[in-house]
Amino acid sequence: MDDLTVRFWGTRGSIPTPGRDTEKFGGNTTCIEVRYGDSLIVFDAGSGIRELGLSWMKEFSGESIDANLLFTHVHWDHIQGFPFFGCAYQPQNSLTIYGAERPGGGMQRLLSGQMSGDWFPIPLSAMHWPIALKLATRYSFWQPTASWIRLRPTVKNSRPIISNRGSIMMSC
Repeated sequence: MDDLTVRFWGTRGSIPTPGRDTEKFGGNTTCIEVRYGDSLIVFDAGSGIRELGLSWMKEFSGESIDANLLFTHVHWDHIQGFPFFGCAYQPQNSLTIYGAERPGGGMQRLLSGQMSGDWFPIPLSAMHWPIALKLATRYSFWQPTASWIRLRPTVKNSRPIISNRGSIMMSC
């Protein structure tokens, strides 16, 4: 049986708040790493994704990384760290991004907009790895290892993460 591990790289809402007052629970905005066997799954790209990327670059030390990033929703505190995800600038890596359908454009438009013009000095196209953007219908997606994860919206700002190995409650 494959091991399932969960690591919280960010749990704050709205704005990162680093410092002594947040040392116990952390000061980064939402970013959760889930590992199941060889699968790497990241929920949200808040400011915590920067530290996750640094950790992966050290751990994998130039080896290729194949990861999945699922956006639970696109409030600022869930996307603001994406441009600082260092792994995304290394050509040997691949990333599949999942996000819900959005009025006026999908995830690529949103992420490109965040990283364009006056907002950020480096465009999305500078991320060298293959980035596949997929619509997560009802927040369901399959993993190459035949494991699966589904997010089911429930009460406002609470989403249970349900996999074929159990469930985790995530409040966003």
